[in-house]
Amino acid sequence: MYTTPVFGGFRVQAGHGQRTATGEATEFSVWYSGRLAGELQAAIGYSTVNVSTPTVGAVSGVPDKETMGGSISWLHTSGFNLTLSYTTVDGINGAAGVASREGKFWWTKAGYKFGQHAIALDYGTSTDMLAAGDDAPTYGIGYVWNPIRWAEFYAQYRIFQLERSPTAAGVAVSPEDVNVASVGTRIRF
Repeated sequence: MYTTPVFGGFRVQAGHGQRTATGEATEFSVWYSGRLAGELQAAIGYSTVNVSTPTVGAVSGVPDKETMGGSISWLHTSGFNLTLSYTTVDGINGAAGVASREGKFWWTKAGYKFGQHAIALDYGTSTDMLAAGDDAPTYGIGYVWNPIRWAEFYAQYRIFQLERSPTAAGVAVSPEDVNVASVGTRIRF
């Protein structure tokens, strides 16, 4: 992997290597960090994984898995902050002679920082990632307390859902929602 120095807030990374036992990956990304009535950070990246590299046990004719995505985050001087993220993955479950599918994921978060405290709400959804026809939304709320520069304490509550299309036999699958509450800390050295 090669990472350029930062020029005008921009940094570029490119890499190539062994990603899995049977596939090589080529990856490229552009990062930006700057000021716009506060702090602005953004990145966009692309990755392709050749899952049919000729090695022992590899299956030939499998389409490459390609991922492209990006995100942008902005922290206004008032403490209001916003993040948007979007990713597509093509070549999911591709196999020799079997059509692959494209999955998508998008996520957004809005928050507010005041003094030593921060709170945020977020929502995201993925489609066709685990299986064709899946829609998997997630919702969350989080709180962070940063009493001193090197220590953070946080709590969050998140709901994961899965809406799956009926199976070939016409049976609808509706799993229970997953609710997760967590607390923790991060100490910086």
